Amino acid sequence: MENIKIGVIGLGFMGDLHANCYSTLPNVDLVGIADKDPQKKELADKYNTKFYDDYKDLLSSDVDAVSVCLPDMFHVDACCDAAKAKKHILVEKPLAHNHESAEKIINASKENNVRLMVAHILRFDPRCVQLYENTSRDKIGDLIHIKAKRATIIDVANRLSSTSSILYYLGVHDIDLINWISRSEIKSVYAKKVEKHNNGNEDSLLAILELENGALGMLDYCWSWPSALPSGYNFNFEVLGTKTGNFIDMRDQGIWEITQDKLSSFDTHLWPTTNGQITGDLRDELLHFSEAIKNQNKFLQEPDFAAKSIKVIDCIFESIEKGIKVSV
Repeated sequence: MENIKIGVIGLGFMGDLHANCYSTLPNVDLVGIADKDPQKKELADKYNTKFYDDYKDLLSSDVDAVSVCLPDMFHVDACCDAAKAKKHILVEKPLAHNHESAEKIINASKENNVRLMVAHILRFDPRCVQLYENTSRDKIGDLIHIKAKRATIIDVANRLSSTSSILYYLGVHDIDLINWISRSEIKSVYAKKVEKHNNGNEDSLLAILELENGALGMLDYCWSWPSALPSGYNFNFEVLGTKTGNFIDMRDQGIWEITQDKLSSFDTHLWPTTNGQITGDLRDELLHFSEAIKNQNKFLQEPDFAAKSIKVIDCIFESIEKGIKVSV
């Protein structure tokens, strides 16, 4: 069978990674990349593809599918335009910047009979998949609590400024994991935030979650850490039941470099470069998307499930604004 023709819309940090990875996949022809920044044109030579300064021109080409890697608030227009152009869509998380927009994207894909997948990369992380398998009801018993903690350097918050939020950029990962791993639904949220740096988003945010199965959930986020934090982030995820407990600790990637003035770690799972090519979770995710489109297989996660996380985030923002517990 012929390779699937894929393009990338938006060439920021994640868009560059998508283009890089697609350019090496054996079942994909990277036929175009699009960004309004003319300086991104140099990536077309790097990945041996065509550059478009208007993504609508890319959608008018013979491309079969696109990765939408724009900032959150621009997802709805780009995804709906791609759906109307009959192009299959992989959209970087979060699906959209609010639940109403997420529903618009889902409805557009259904109305135009195109496939839509949300890039929740941790669904392809072996540690998270193993945690899901470890937490079936027969293994873990009744769920008591499920907690997620992320600490990230302030450089990320400064770079994104008001174009995103700690919840959309990071929290959506863990809310999706909680929905998936708990085998339940989040029924209410209560949250507080702190803003000291005035860079357009939260410095720290805490949220308590109530689940339909009677368990408690906790989100503990901060992206105000100094730049020297090893790996640029710490991530911990904990699931406790009446029979067993499980946790993930991603502070240690298994490799450290110590110099006279700094301790550094390196990514070994998300998108490490191994022997000159991107490997790890991102490659597995893009390979899954392209193979599912090519062979008409099911996605690991359907967009309706991904939209649940956006609804929870909307409720967390409402809780912060009103200072009350909010039902999801």
